[in-house]
Amino acid sequence: MNEKRGQVFRHNILFLLTAKDYTYFAHIAEPLSFFRAHEGSISVSSASGKLPLHYALARAYFVENYFPKDANCLAAKIQLMLWRFKDARQYGMNGVNDFFINLVEISKVCLISQFARKIASLPIRVLRRLTK
Repeated sequence: MNEKRGQVFRHNILFLLTAKDYTYFAHIAEPLSFFRAHEGSISVSSASGKLPLHYALARAYFVENYFPKDANCLAAKIQLMLWRFKDARQYGMNGVNDFFINLVEISKVCLISQFARKIASLPIRVLRRLTK
């Protein structure tokens, strides 16, 4: 696992593993940390989908290990991401099963549902861009 991929994975999996153990959480309405973008960071260079794909990798690990019955729906969401981000292959993400340890099948119901949500949100996203 390359270093940038490992950083994203560790950050996301730390949150997920902590959150799974608690029924409730609290929101503090003030910044407790800040995000620093710099040249060459994974966040700055993620226009090709690098960041969301690597977060999906951590989510896939988490779901497969703690909520395996949800793996097929997550696989559907990841498939949509792979169709969207064509550069995924350069990160070694050629298909949905590259995100999981065990083979998963993409849930057709979840795929259609995710796709329908994306289509339904198009007008809202277009309006937001026009009003900016």
